[in-house]
Amino acid sequence: MASIVTTTVTKIHPDGRVETTTTTTSTKTEVIQFPTQFPDTLDELTAEFLSGVIGKRITHFETAPIGIGFICDAHKVTLTYAGASDCGPPSIVLKKTKDDPTSREVNKALFQLEANWYRNVAAKAPIKSAHCFGVFTDDADPTRFLLVLEDLTLVDGNEGFPHWMIGMPEDVMQSCIDDLAKMHGQFWQSPELDTLVPPAPEYPGVGMKEGSFNSTFIGFSLAPYGPFPNAEAMGFEAGTTGITILPKLMTDLKDYLQWDYKDVAGKTHRMPDEGPCFYPEPPYASPHGSAIVLKACELLGKKPKTLIHGDGHPGNLFRNKTTGEITWLDFQGYAVGPPGMDLAQGLGLGVQGASKEVIERMIRSYHVKLCEYGPPGVNDEYPFESCMEDFLLGMAVWYAGYLMVQLLTLPGIKEDPNAEARVMGIRMVIPRYVELYLDLGLIEVTVADLVRQIKADAAACK
Repeated sequence: MASIVTTTVTKIHPDGRVETTTTTTSTKTEVIQFPTQFPDTLDELTAEFLSGVIGKRITHFETAPIGIGFICDAHKVTLTYAGASDCGPPSIVLKKTKDDPTSREVNKALFQLEANWYRNVAAKAPIKSAHCFGVFTDDADPTRFLLVLEDLTLVDGNEGFPHWMIGMPEDVMQSCIDDLAKMHGQFWQSPELDTLVPPAPEYPGVGMKEGSFNSTFIGFSLAPYGPFPNAEAMGFEAGTTGITILPKLMTDLKDYLQWDYKDVAGKTHRMPDEGPCFYPEPPYASPHGSAIVLKACELLGKKPKTLIHGDGHPGNLFRNKTTGEITWLDFQGYAVGPPGMDLAQGLGLGVQGASKEVIERMIRSYHVKLCEYGPPGVNDEYPFESCMEDFLLGMAVWYAGYLMVQLLTLPGIKEDPNAEARVMGIRMVIPRYVELYLDLGLIEVTVADLVRQIKADAAACK
């Protein structure tokens, strides 16, 4: 692309004469094109690609990993620009698929879902998302995926919560779920829902009933009940289910893990096989395990629907300490479902001093916000009791998902270079989660009720 530059120079001589010279030149302006191809690995990342995405000439960059992602990897990219006229953000964040081909294949539906959020949903949602400079997917290979996002640490006053699972102050956690109420209210029973959310993956052969709640994350909760991929390497027969492996794995690691929890009377027990709360609980470790998840999804599917984040916890947001503004991340599990389900992740793991009393108080406060942001009649259609019920059903579903997380985390943990830190982290999370389960009466009430309904359904089919 060429541009015409006209330069005028005026010289005043000692005798007063004025001499003006005008020069016209044609200069070629470099056009920075938005890239049509994208790198698959960090080794393939180039300054040219980054220049095209940001729209400024970048001469140098440096990358550094951010945390340890379960599904994707994130890297902070510090940028050096060609000159003052090319100045842009000092750093951005790349979110990309892991290099492991198995992880990429297993999670490909999640990549496509998050790409859809930034392309088609973010601008319509009342919750704030991180600014996205570019979304890259490959139509021929759905395992390839890359996001270029703003670096939220650059915003003055922003704070993230990478260690949220050790427990957040109640007021911080309340602000998170109240922010979700904006989206839950706006999309309450909205006709837009079917166009905003792509169909969730199908799980053939598991017996999921038509109309059940479904999302990209339900697969995690069903996975422990199928053949575990690394069973033979762990000394089990090929085809052995994850739920068969986990109790033995945890028993062998019992004194190494030191997962100690307190029952409602304050007495300390050690998981997995002491006290009132075995881990995994017998209903989950039995043939009823997957049926519990499916029954919970069936009941959730009959409730009023809205747009839910699906992974709405403090680890997936930044909160501004000055303004209170919340900016959300990680839209790999958003779905159509009842709003109470969307509270299970954050409240289940993220509240300091969590108890039945605390959780009920927080959900009541959230429910007021939901009715405020939603259309008239939300309270009649979806009273607090329904919201609380859906939270408990969501806890039942996520319980099984966390079993899968342990199956992926615990094998070989003693040999892991970061074993001590990982064990300490898990030790601060799982016992507290079990204590909340006991206090909520989930094992004795919700799960037992689900099992009774499962048996009644089976009897009715005979």
